[in-house]
Amino acid sequence: MPNGTCPGATAPIGKVVLATVGDSVEVTSEGILVNGRPLRNTKPLAVDGAGRSLPRFPDGTYVVGQDEVWLYSSYSKRSFDSRYFGPLRLSCILNRVLPLWTVE
Repeated sequence: MPNGTCPGATAPIGKVVLATVGDSVEVTSEGILVNGRPLRNTKPLAVDGAGRSLPRFPDGTYVVGQDEVWLYSSYSKRSFDSRYFGPLRLSCILNRVLPLWTVE
């Protein structure tokens, strides 16, 4: 049962901001496109790692509103992100994480 401090008693998550105000986000059964560009690892899954059904945000094209962002993970196809819950209100963002060191 959820017991976090976020809306719906959910726990905070850490994700990359995928789209911001004015961006066009297209949700399809094959994945997400932002401003017409497809993103890798965004095909929604039907079930999680434990075999439980995952919710899915309805297919369609959405324009990101003034107080919204869309989130995702660029490295994990199993990420729980905006493919499943849609846009997130800016007021729900608790912190910003900046890289201190990156290796390419």
